[in-house]
Amino acid sequence: MTFFISLQQICIMFILMAIGFFCRKKGMIHDDTSKDLTAILVYIVGPCLIINAFERPATKSLVVDFGMTFLAGSINYIFPILCSLFLLKIPKIQKDPDKELIAFGMVYNNCGFIGIPLIQALLGSKGTFFAVPILVLNNIFIWSHGISSFQEREPISDTIRKVLLNPNIIATVIGFVLFLTKATLRFPAVVGKSISYVASLNTPLSMIVIGSNLGAIKGDFYKDQKAWLICFLRNYLMPTCLAFILLLFPLSNTAYLAVVIMAAAPVAGFIVMLSLLANRPVAFPMRALCLSTLMSVVSVPLIVMLASLLKGI
Repeated sequence: MTFFISLQQICIMFILMAIGFFCRKKGMIHDDTSKDLTAILVYIVGPCLIINAFERPATKSLVVDFGMTFLAGSINYIFPILCSLFLLKIPKIQKDPDKELIAFGMVYNNCGFIGIPLIQALLGSKGTFFAVPILVLNNIFIWSHGISSFQEREPISDTIRKVLLNPNIIATVIGFVLFLTKATLRFPAVVGKSISYVASLNTPLSMIVIGSNLGAIKGDFYKDQKAWLICFLRNYLMPTCLAFILLLFPLSNTAYLAVVIMAAAPVAGFIVMLSLLANRPVAFPMRALCLSTLMSVVSVPLIVMLASLLKGI
């Protein structure tokens, strides 16, 4: 049953992607439009979603679960990073000019644009609450370890500044303060309702943006063997391993599923953005991103079903 529910939600998300794809092909969305919509998602909608996720009574068990989710979520990055170090020692991979991209694709996924919308649909706002620590960790690891795959390591002060000024981190701090001080400090009703309305845009707008980006891809992306390798590592191997590892943590069913769903998201769009910033060719990362995203219609429901069986949900 869990498989079919998650498959249904994935199909809804892909219908929304198809709308973005159609709009791109018909010229209703252009490169600048896509960039502007992405900026709205990152700087406006995403932070509102995070703040809205904290709109719930603070209980001791919920705070403990949140902290445990943060600890368990760190495994989502530490384990794949360690695996990527072994991957890079394989002779055939060592000689590949795209070895850094393969390693990056293995570790980092699109948990913000795909993971959170799916959690919203399957688990509601409580699930989104437990997805927030993963989103925070994602930003910390990408702007420290992840970016080092594309350029020389920058001063630690610059890394800290980028992490602390990230809108998702700021929104998490605001949301958590409001969560802990609910009885004395809260937004006026009209502000809270406005934030809720903006947060509800996350799923449809994220999917339309992703669909429009897929519409810009040209060529037979499915013939790229290295893209298939990334797809296998990111969509299947890493989330399957993590589904087992996370059983070692005393997480509630909702928290466990939220972390696994975030781990099961396809390759991160950052693989293209950071390639552009490093003046690297983007054809291969675009093919990997496209294939992994399309493959998630099958892989994510399978991972969710596995996690449900393991947890006895």
